[in-house]
Amino acid sequence: MFSCFALVATAQGLVVGGLVRPGWAWSLVVVTVATGAAVYGLRGLYFAVCREAKVPLVATSTAAGLVSVVGYTPDVFTNPLMGWCTDTWPGATGHRALFAVLCGFSVLGMVATAAFRHGAQRRGVAPPAAQRTSR
Repeated sequence: MFSCFALVATAQGLVVGGLVRPGWAWSLVVVTVATGAAVYGLRGLYFAVCREAKVPLVATSTAAGLVSVVGYTPDVFTNPLMGWCTDTWPGATGHRALFAVLCGFSVLGMVATAAFRHGAQRRGVAPPAAQRTSR
């Protein structure tokens, strides 16, 4: 999850930093594909965190449903936020403001993931980062 949030933050940061420019279609494709892959990667991990959160197996679907409500919440406010940013600051400035907000939310996701992981490690549910293996 941390890697997915980091990928989204990096991709959005490229837009904020002005590294996606008109005429550089490849950069837009890279940012779009990276963001899409990371977001759908995150959505695919809803069930994976249930074990580390010590959610009983019989309640896993309910927990994943509640997590989905939180996870899909950005779909509700992103479009109005996009309109507000581009109306308030027309042109590239408004788009950079929007992507800065999205980058900030991704950084918050990274912090929340790190805090969750730390708590799981303290409870002995998750192995320390150095002991994790590739899956």
